[in-house]
Amino acid sequence: MKNRIGLFFLILILASAICACGARINNNSERQANSSKEYHLTRFLGSYEEMESFMEEALKNDFCNKIYLNEDETILTIEATEKQREKWVESAVTKIEDAVKGVPLADGFTVDLNPEYTECLIHASGNRNIKSMTQTSMVILMEAEIYQVFNGIG
Repeated sequence: MKNRIGLFFLILILASAICACGARINNNSERQANSSKEYHLTRFLGSYEEMESFMEEALKNDFCNKIYLNEDETILTIEATEKQREKWVESAVTKIEDAVKGVPLADGFTVDLNPEYTECLIHASGNRNIKSMTQTSMVILMEAEIYQVFNGIG
């Protein structure tokens, strides 16, 4: 009888230890998912007011926990969780794809990109629409940087 009681308590202690370890693992993974990491982007084109608006929208739409420009306003620092990082990446891919698909044949140019968005090749004819080509290029460059930074490329 003493052996059975001892065995019962030993099993109870082991079960408690296993459950406690599992809870710690879950807490650590939850903490990691909720912890922020810093990402640094070069300052986008546009006025300071446009940058302020961009930063306000990023906070309002839960793309980050914190966002700010450095003192000389050349680097944008973004603190984001893993979920927020994924939002940045998905948004960048959508905007790049929309920009490339949105170019009408009449504008006289096409855009080719590699899968990591590190290379962009614009094929232009002599009668290309310079304004459309410039706008498309700016969107691609800005969103490609976001894609690369938030994926650790480069």
